[in-house]
Amino acid sequence: MKFSQVIFGVAAAASAVSAIDIWMYLEDKACENHYVAMVCTGVNPGACCYYDGAGANSVGFRAIPKGWRLDLTGYSTKECKGLLHSVGMVGPTDWCFKDDTGKNKNYRSGNYYFSSSPKKRSEAESSCVRADTMVLPDGTKLDVSSLDEVAALELECKHRKRYSPR
Repeated sequence: MKFSQVIFGVAAAASAVSAIDIWMYLEDKACENHYVAMVCTGVNPGACCYYDGAGANSVGFRAIPKGWRLDLTGYSTKECKGLLHSVGMVGPTDWCFKDDTGKNKNYRSGNYYFSSSPKKRSEAESSCVRADTMVLPDGTKLDVSSLDEVAALELECKHRKRYSPR
């Protein structure tokens, strides 16, 4: 009985820290915190994070526990299809795919998997989560989870114009 309680407790603790944040950076300066970003907070492995806008210039993975071996991916559609970038990594607590060519990559979604996982995502299977937070350049976080797609897009446009570099 005690053994099963210990195993359950360890599994529960591991699942509590197994979610990371996926950021869609909306401005030209990819992967920088002083621009508007749409964020899916606490994304579990395999879930597809997307946002409804026209496309982000980069997609970042933040709050990764040290030592995790992950496969990170960025896509051109909000269904985690149209692969733009993929990398296997271990070590960093933050990772970002950015456009170094000067062309907008139009990221619309991203996800991650444990590299050792025997089950990799096929494009036909993946739960999707919509960005739930907008982060402004001053660090202000706006909860957009209850907004419909149109209202979320209007808010994004308003803040993109307000904070866009001149």
